[in-house]
Amino acid sequence: MAFERLNRTVLHTGRVFTVAQHTLRLPNGKSQTYDLVEHEGAVTILPLDETGNIWFVRQYRLGAERSLLELPAGVLHAEKIHWKGRHGKCAKKSAWRQGR
Repeated sequence: MAFERLNRTVLHTGRVFTVAQHTLRLPNGKSQTYDLVEHEGAVTILPLDETGNIWFVRQYRLGAERSLLELPAGVLHAEKIHWKGRHGKCAKKSAWRQGR
C-alpha cells in the first residue's frame, strides 16, 4: 500500500511560502497529519576563491535572534531562474572581489 493524501488545508499564505496541513494514509493503514512549508525552491551557492577558500555571508536571522554565517542563498522564482549575475551578487554579499 502506498501513501495516499486524504486532505490538504492551507493554514497560511505568505509572500515567499505557504504553510499547509496534509493528512496522509500511511502504508500501515493509519492516518497521520503533517504541517508542510511549501515554496518554489531555493538555491545555495558555494563561492570559492582562487586559493580554495569558501566565502560566507553574515545574515540576521529572526529565529536565532542574531546574525549567522551562511553560504549565499536565495529563493527561486519561476520567472527569474537564471545564473547570470550570480557572481556579482556573491561578491556584493560576501565582500569578495575577483582578483582579491
